[in-house]
Amino acid sequence: MNDENKVPVPDEAQASPAHAGDDIATLEREARAKREAELINAQDDEEKRPGTTRR
Repeated sequence: MNDENKVPVPDEAQASPAHAGDDIATLEREARAKREAELINAQDDEEKRPGTTRR
């Protein structure tokens, strides 16, 4: 095989700097949404427990 005709394959595992910020922002939004959902579920569970009062 002739090495001169090989086309370099981009490393898709590494995000370009332009997209890295977007990826981080997306991950932060997803983490925030997950935390908020967990808090809401915890509050709902607390309200459903008999004998508990909400402050």
